[in-house]
Amino acid sequence: MTNDQELETYIQSLQDRDGSSGMILGRYDRGMTNDWQYGTTRRQGPDPVDDHTLFAVGSLSKSFTCLSLMLLQEAGKLSIDDPIATYLPLQLDGKEEKITIRHLMSHSSGLPDLYICTILERQLGLRADYNQLEIETTIESWQDVFDHVMTNKEYPTSPPGTRFHYSDLGFSLLQYIIEQVSQQNYSLFLQEHIFEPLEMSDSTTRSTYTDQKAAAGHLTEKQSHTGIIEVAPNYPGHMLVDGGGGVMSSSHDLLNYLSMYLQQGRFGNRQLVSEEAIAEMITPQVSINHTAQIAYGLGWIIFTTAEGLLVFHTGNTGAVTTAFGFFPQDQQGYFLCNNITIPPTPIWFQLGDYLLDRSVQPYPDPTVATTLAAYTGSYQGPAGVEQLNIGQLHGTLYITQRAVGIYGVSKDSLPVLPQLDNQQQATGSYWIDRNGNKTRVIFETIENQHWVTVGIGKFKKIEDSSIND
Repeated sequence: MTNDQELETYIQSLQDRDGSSGMILGRYDRGMTNDWQYGTTRRQGPDPVDDHTLFAVGSLSKSFTCLSLMLLQEAGKLSIDDPIATYLPLQLDGKEEKITIRHLMSHSSGLPDLYICTILERQLGLRADYNQLEIETTIESWQDVFDHVMTNKEYPTSPPGTRFHYSDLGFSLLQYIIEQVSQQNYSLFLQEHIFEPLEMSDSTTRSTYTDQKAAAGHLTEKQSHTGIIEVAPNYPGHMLVDGGGGVMSSSHDLLNYLSMYLQQGRFGNRQLVSEEAIAEMITPQVSINHTAQIAYGLGWIIFTTAEGLLVFHTGNTGAVTTAFGFFPQDQQGYFLCNNITIPPTPIWFQLGDYLLDRSVQPYPDPTVATTLAAYTGSYQGPAGVEQLNIGQLHGTLYITQRAVGIYGVSKDSLPVLPQLDNQQQATGSYWIDRNGNKTRVIFETIENQHWVTVGIGKFKKIEDSSIND
């Protein structure tokens, strides 16, 4: 069982290190539940975090959207294998007949993301760093969303069901489908069909939230314009993107949500959704990293570990972060929400030692670790606008944005770290630290051509490295 003093000491060390003012944790362990709350709702504020304090859970919302669709399927109102053309007024040169709801649920539709959240945040004046972007598109309605998709339908994409491409846009389209089929807005559907049956009395969505007692998000010293930790601007939600990141919840409520999954769709005396539906949601649909180790299900990331499946998702609103995962075969799981923009995944994995007395690490994939040398070389962005080089030193990759032909590691190089902070468990999915912000790095080979994606920029390999230390 958890040693509460050790856990509290660990959480306090995180808060001292990161500047977090408030955090919630919850655990389900074979029928036993616990939750913990730490700190205050805002830095140096008077209100303590409790089990009913709301945290914005970001992209964990995608699991609520997929659960909603499974409920509609079981009610006979749709099939997740229906083409999206049945529900969406999109004309995509026939692609709309080939893309299914399932493809949107698994980020495998082939549609580009198109940065709807970025456009909305810039319109609302929420992100000063977006002001320099030359964005002509205005999005104020569902028709604006559809027009934006059709205007950009020629962007290169992959055939439906063949490749993973994370897309908030896809979950906005799923939200629209839920609203059209149910004849309810998304927030009301969640309230009646998920929150109330699961006794999630605190939960709501960002677009309908009005109470100001939620945990305030915070920016780190490197993210704020003042150079000190500060409360982030109050980013109101937008009704067009609730399906991808709009849910707000508490430790009390998230514990009920976790319990439902670990009881195969059952909560209390009620079967919310069938065991078969839960099993389908946590079944891999498309590989994330071109191996069987990490895949995406329906609203969930699926890790194959040495002990079975780990079902997982994170969330990041730009000011509050969440990590939520469970082991269905063991009826164990836990979550955390933190009111500062610190990457939650490393903390979640380390918490396994405190909450479950188990070391939580993905299963090593030795076939990928041997490919590091293949990643090194010179890469070029679209139209040669930006170039970068990747070298290897003592088993670690380094990335350097400088002229073609320099492959070594210099003081300007940044280490390219495996997504799970363990070089022995490299999977092709990595990250770099840019001034305190994690930027995702993904290596791919498509039709014998090596590519690397750094953040949202994609680079084509144009020359191999002759140096691999």
